[in-house]
Amino acid sequence: MHFASPWFLLLLFFLPLAGYLTKRYEFSLRGAFRFSNFRLMKDIKPSLGVKAESKIIYLRMMAIFLLILAVMRPQSVTEETKVYTEGIDIVLAVDTSGSMRAMDFEIGSKRVDRL
Repeated sequence: MHFASPWFLLLLFFLPLAGYLTKRYEFSLRGAFRFSNFRLMKDIKPSLGVKAESKIIYLRMMAIFLLILAVMRPQSVTEETKVYTEGIDIVLAVDTSGSMRAMDFEIGSKRVDRL
């Protein structure tokens, strides 16, 4: 297997940097809710949405990785075969220049152009 555009592989080096910056940016946007007593928070279980929110960064990184992989265009090479064929080339050339408009032929006593 080889890639048609392997230089897109360089984009993979920026993937950890993008993950780090995204994680840092999301953390700075997250609001803080303060409780007067931590015993109140002890019984609160995180919901499925909160659990999934912490894992979304991994899904984004996987999507970017797969996108970069698709842009690299992986191609499978099985084996090279040579096909030998024989044939005759037929070429039809038609002159459509202005000189072909000359009315110098007769078909059935009617004057026609060369074309």
